[in-house]
Amino acid sequence: MNTMLPSQCSGLAISSYFSFFDGSPDHCFFLDKSLHILHYNKNSSLVGKSFSRIVPLFDKKRHSERLQRVFNKQEAQKFYLEVYGEDSTCIKLEVSAFLVKAEHDCCVLVGQEVSDYRERNMDLEQKNQYLKEFVYNATHDLRSPLSVLKSFVDLIRRFDDEKKKEMALSQMREATINMEKKLTGMSDLVTMNKYDLQPASLISFKGIFTQSQYLLMNEIRDAEPEFFTNFEVEHIHYIGAHLLSICQNLLSNAIKYRKPDVPLCLNISTKREGAFVVFSVKDNGMGMDLDNFGHKLFKPFQRLTSAVKGTGIALSMIHNWIKRTGGRIEVTSELGKGSEFKVYLKEMDVPVEV
Repeated sequence: MNTMLPSQCSGLAISSYFSFFDGSPDHCFFLDKSLHILHYNKNSSLVGKSFSRIVPLFDKKRHSERLQRVFNKQEAQKFYLEVYGEDSTCIKLEVSAFLVKAEHDCCVLVGQEVSDYRERNMDLEQKNQYLKEFVYNATHDLRSPLSVLKSFVDLIRRFDDEKKKEMALSQMREATINMEKKLTGMSDLVTMNKYDLQPASLISFKGIFTQSQYLLMNEIRDAEPEFFTNFEVEHIHYIGAHLLSICQNLLSNAIKYRKPDVPLCLNISTKREGAFVVFSVKDNGMGMDLDNFGHKLFKPFQRLTSAVKGTGIALSMIHNWIKRTGGRIEVTSELGKGSEFKVYLKEMDVPVEV
């Protein structure tokens, strides 16, 4: 990186550090121990805000742990960082983080924007990491129902009592259904990856919402949700199968995680925000503890509660597709009050007929 490191500029007051790094072509953040931004040489409007507010949800815990190592162990860190500005633009940085001592300790992050070539390599690394996590978690999750089946097959041979045999068979059926759902989820992932080869076209949000309602008619009949829609942006150039899956899975999750004693209200909306079209699904359901479990939200086969049945694949899949097309998902949630998923969609190029 072009910026000098602290060994070359030690003994300065904190304000002098600010002035020193203001002349750098790199992105330079100063953070206090609570990880609030004290200074940023590219955008002063972020000063005073929590650093966690400008990084993706799934990266917050990992980055927080790295930065705490800088403060607690004085260990310099190097990592890749995605930062979102107030206009929703994403900047990808290759970052060095280190401690400076002035009036009070500060963590300084110095980041260079990555080149197109390096960005492609980072995308490949992220895909490989996703596949590793997917295979590991899939293997772990499939092993459990297989073990149950094996145990009950051994037990049923020893039972003479018909009631005990029926109980064992019931458990075996449950394990089989569980395994079938996981295999279906894995098949869905492979199928949806094939849709990447499809061209984008002009898609109606209202049409996608109507299709999702039809596909979820049984769940909607049972839950009887009240829908409120506001499609400020009516159309987007996108892959239809992907957008349908995003809408269907977010609606399905909202229905699954509703509060049993409260009528479910769902607000579905779109708006334009900078370079993105924001598709939002907001509910008044159970809510989530994002501080403790938010980093698991988009991991394959990870679920935040055992109270509701599911495979833990859907959010992982749609998050992966959205990231690959230059978008992101932001989540806000409060236990007992509900959640909002905001999907930032990048318009895709539409092939021109010659």
